[in-house]
Amino acid sequence: MLREIYGVAVSVLGIASSLSSCGAIQNLQPFDTSKITMLQFQEMNVGEDIAVVNTTEGTFYIRFFPTEAPKAVDNFIQLSRQGYFDGTKIYCTEVDKDGTGGRFFGGQDNVTGEGESIYNYDVKPEISYNLGHFPGAVSLAVSSDENIDSRFFVVGDNKVSPKQINKLKKDNYPENIVKKFEEVGGYPEYWLNSSIFGQVYEGMDTVNNIIQNKNLKNSEVTITSVTIQKYTT
Repeated sequence: MLREIYGVAVSVLGIASSLSSCGAIQNLQPFDTSKITMLQFQEMNVGEDIAVVNTTEGTFYIRFFPTEAPKAVDNFIQLSRQGYFDGTKIYCTEVDKDGTGGRFFGGQDNVTGEGESIYNYDVKPEISYNLGHFPGAVSLAVSSDENIDSRFFVVGDNKVSPKQINKLKKDNYPENIVKKFEEVGGYPEYWLNSSIFGQVYEGMDTVNNIIQNKNLKNSEVTITSVTIQKYTT
């Protein structure tokens, strides 16, 4: 189902995704395509906060986007400092039908199956047009009517087919967004459908290994620790 927003046809319920759904889709708001800046591909600044995520499959590193999703970033950082994620399991993985690409979900309580939030009031999703579901994107996994909490998903490597690229062009997606999906891959069908608050800038091999863990139910992947540090060169 497509909605026309300032001349851009965007997905409200997801554009023919080849993945099953462990997560949720958010509502959309109008935007000015001329102001789009792809922040995930800008250079990092010395001193900005990063997360070092250690898992039983290896380590990956996340940068944050507090200008775009301040509450989601704050929630993740504060919970990390409290040790909330330490010992939690990766509770869901999605792999494309062809056996490549996908995403994994983490951040929920091992016992209750729920997420945790530092906020005791409703916080609206923080959708940014400057962030896309490119490989390594870290996004909230809550629905639009839920409070921001600890549940998140990470996007793995995935090539966007020429057919999909042509579809994006036909639907009048912003040119720079289309070119970047064509260049690096990802999942354009998720764009503007969930709150991205971080980006894996190192350790994508670990991300992809977690997604491709076909024995997840029998061989659980666990986040052993999440440490908040300052980025250095």
